[in-house]
Order: sequence, then structure tokens, then C-alpha cells
Amino acid sequence: MTRAIVIGVGLTAVAGLFAAFSISRRRTKLTLVDGVLTFTGLVGERVLCPARIVTVEVAWGGPSRRRSRLWLLLNTDGHAVASLNRDAWDRPQLEGLERRLDLPTKDIPAPQSPAELREACPGVIPWWGAHPYRATLLAIFLICAVTLAVERLAW
Repeated sequence: MTRAIVIGVGLTAVAGLFAAFSISRRRTKLTLVDGVLTFTGLVGERVLCPARIVTVEVAWGGPSRRRSRLWLLLNTDGHAVASLNRDAWDRPQLEGLERRLDLPTKDIPAPQSPAELREACPGVIPWWGAHPYRATLLAIFLICAVTLAVERLAW
């Protein structure tokens, strides 16, 4: 009986993730109306006030050697207001939006590590994305600490 419950919960979680991704994919959009750029996502809408556009490739490292080509909208302080994966968005639409926004653009030619990009453009990469090994060790430590605390309370 317990096995069936665990399998049911697992299948429900997987189905929920697929549904959330599907909804997110349909709802996510950028619109420019009367000079106001709006980003609509899974959790709502927000108005963006970008000052410049940066294109960069992120080399994630590790055994996968995965790379992400990003299109960043940065504010006047250099903080990211939006980060879009250029492979997931329609290229002609992004280029058209870039022309309509008429913002200064910069292409960073050399691939950046997540830590380098996090330093150069704050807000693009979260801490745990720039330091995955440290984040993993911290998560393991926290899980162990919570488990030991709960176990101690149970005694």
C-alpha cells in the first residue's frame, strides 16, 4: 500500500511539473506597447525598464559542457531585469524587439562561466547556479541538520 502511495505521489509531481512547464511556455511573452516593455510569465506580469541589451554565451562547465546563449536586458546599474535563452525564443522576434527598443547593445564574444557572468551582470545567475558544488554541500549539510534535529525532537 505504501509503495502505491509513493508511486502515486511521484507520478502526480511529474505530471504537475509538465503541466506547469506547458502553461509557462504558453504564457511567457514580451510585449512592447507605447514604449512600455512588459514581461508576462507564469506568476504574473511586470514592467521592465531596460537601459541596454547584452548577448552572451554561458559555459556551465562540468561533464555536460552545456552552453546557454543569453539575451540580457540590463538596467542603468547593470543589474538584469530579464534574461532570455536565445535558443528558446524566436530569433526574428527578438531582433525586431531589439530594433524597436533602440537600446545600446553589447555582444560579449568570449563564453563566460556562471560566476564571471554573475559578477559582471548581477541578477542574471543565482548564487547556487554560479557555485553548484558549494550549493550542493550546503544543501546536504542543511538536510542532515534538519534530519538530526527532527530525530532529536522525536526522542
